[in-house]
Amino acid sequence: MRTLLLIVTLLVCPLLYANPAPFGLEINKATLEKTKEKYNLVENGVNYYSQGSTYLIDTKELSLDGLNRVLLIFSKENNILLSVVATFSSYKFDSINNNLFQKYKLLKQSIPLVGDRHVEYKDDQSLIILDAPHSSFDLHITYISEEFNKKVNEIRKFDKEQNKNEFNSL
Repeated sequence: MRTLLLIVTLLVCPLLYANPAPFGLEINKATLEKTKEKYNLVENGVNYYSQGSTYLIDTKELSLDGLNRVLLIFSKENNILLSVVATFSSYKFDSINNNLFQKYKLLKQSIPLVGDRHVEYKDDQSLIILDAPHSSFDLHITYISEEFNKKVNEIRKFDKEQNKNEFNSL
């Protein structure tokens, strides 16, 4: 009986700690090749932070109410999916946030009556960030690996310091 319990535990536990898979594409696992087999992609240039390719999924393939855009960001080295940024109409905020709340661990939340709305969730080694700027008709859901998010924040901090130093030298 203990052996059976151990086997079941070993088989189920890895499934509990899988990264999120928005639109069936697992963060930090899906490859560009496999993604191209699943969706018709449109090239969208190179991402500043990963130096990898970015692509758009034709939203007609997904047929989700309020979905305006889906951006995929891949790594430069091995074309692994690092981030998915989905843009929805802002009226979808409450329903999307409720769905995310049921699936992921809440990290922080700021939902004022008036102003920018921001919620962060965590799942395994990924973050799910829901942003709805006050003056925008859109909201953004970003699924991003923690490692890539850390890299993005480091580059932003470095760029900010560079700009500050340039401004101070004038």
